[in-house]
Amino acid sequence: MFILIASRSRSRFSSFVLVCLLGMLCSFIVPHRLTAQVSTTGKITGTVTDSSSAAVPNAAVSVKSTALLVPRSTHTEADGSYLFDLLPPGTYELTVTAPGFNTYNQIGIVLTAGFTATINSKLQVGEVTQVIKVESEPVVDLQNNQTSTTFDQNLLQDIPSGRDPWSTVAQMPGATVGTFDVAGDNSYQQSTMQVHGSTPAEQIYSFNGLDLNWPGANGGYTQFYTNHDSFDEFQVVADNAPASVPIGGVYMNQVTKSGSNELHGLAAIYYFRWPTHAG
Repeated sequence: MFILIASRSRSRFSSFVLVCLLGMLCSFIVPHRLTAQVSTTGKITGTVTDSSSAAVPNAAVSVKSTALLVPRSTHTEADGSYLFDLLPPGTYELTVTAPGFNTYNQIGIVLTAGFTATINSKLQVGEVTQVIKVESEPVVDLQNNQTSTTFDQNLLQDIPSGRDPWSTVAQMPGATVGTFDVAGDNSYQQSTMQVHGSTPAEQIYSFNGLDLNWPGANGGYTQFYTNHDSFDEFQVVADNAPASVPIGGVYMNQVTKSGSNELHGLAAIYYFRWPTHAG
């Protein structure tokens, strides 16, 4: 009887110790990995009102884009507000309908990683079959004050560079790197980076929100090399970074291409030889 009780006590104590150790491990690792991120998606938000600026509740709002597999839809709240979260980077079309009002349609809403587009729609009294089309002007992010430079597909593919993170960051205003690359003559050579006087090697490689920094290195180095053609956009966050970013230097927010309702792909050949390089 004594042996059985002692065995149970030891088993419970061992389980308690194991749970405590796992809790301590998660408290050190998980917060660091989860908080040190910049968003890889965007948002569209706003308020729907009528011509007298009164809120229009329960209006149907939808967004569509080639970046989405299917359109997304929602309804406005009692105060006329709506929100679409976790939208992949791309160009969007917004449609608002409500009984007794003309249909509101706005096109050309461009979203990048971490960008929040505020689209306030004013509905006019009329038939739902009548559509008021609005071509979107450049939208300002009213909810974010971070300083970032976004390299979209045109910049990533058309600018001569080493097609790697280091030569891409070198194109950002105010950034300096430790190596010198001319049209790819020093491609995929890791380098220390600085922006606006930050500490050398104060840099984070974020791949779809995953920290790829090598923990054993002294400074911002990585053991992971990425495919430049896989990026949908490459965003460099510097000044006024979110509080979740633990550094004041260069944060590379690398967002890869994802599936959509449009078939697309890439076939390319890159020819590098020393006679074709400048310098």
